[in-house]
Amino acid sequence: MDYKSVEQNTSQPFVFHSLKKIYIYYCNKLKDLTFLAFAPNRKSIGTDSCKPLEEIVSDVPEVRMGNLNPFAQLQYLRFFSLQNLKSIYRKPVPFPHLR
Repeated sequence: MDYKSVEQNTSQPFVFHSLKKIYIYYCNKLKDLTFLAFAPNRKSIGTDSCKPLEEIVSDVPEVRMGNLNPFAQLQYLRFFSLQNLKSIYRKPVPFPHLR
């Protein structure tokens, strides 16, 4: 998903208001899940066996996100077999609702 084109074509900072659960398995082309920054109400993220995945949320412009915590509503986070994962986010952020 090309989030940069989504960002340029909308006046809204978020475009996936209803997206609450994201599960991605065996995806061999995905290097990041930056589109998740545009789903502010997500409560669950799960990934498994996505070898190329290096980052969860990478390069989201500060102008667009401000000081927003992209994981503020997150309750569940499950990662399996992500050999190349280097970071979840570019700076430390709290996970206030993580169970």
